[in-house]
Order: sequence, then structure tokens, then C-alpha cells
Amino acid sequence: VQSIRKDRGLEVTDRIQLTLHAADEIRVTIEGNLDYIRIETLADEIQWQDAKGSVEVELGDGIALKIGVEKLN
Repeated sequence: VQSIRKDRGLEVTDRIQLTLHAADEIRVTIEGNLDYIRIETLADEIQWQDAKGSVEVELGDGIALKIGVEKLN
């Protein structure tokens, strides 16, 4: 997420909307850590959808996650 923020020219302090798209087994794991993810990424909103402009991130063992980051005003 932080690399995507940087690539999009966002500042470290910018609040974001995070969109995520993953297989169910990955989603369950991520949902168990949403509070931590929100705090570390400054995500005020997290949505589960395959958003236009998302970046596919390979997690290993053929598992991928799509991540979208947008600055909130």
C-alpha cells in the first residue's frame, strides 16, 4: 500500500480510501487485521471491490491481491 501511495504522488500524511479485491481465503485473513491496516496506511475507508486502476500485488504461492489507493479530501 505504501509503495502504491508513493507511486501516485501521495504524501505520507494523506488520508486514503483503500479498495481491496482478493480470494475469499485471503479476504478473511485481511479482515482480521483491518484495524491495523487502517492505522498503518491512514485509510479512513476500506472497500471490497475490483476498482479501476487497482494494482495487482503477488503475495507468493500464486496468491494475488488487487489494491487501489485514492486520496480523500
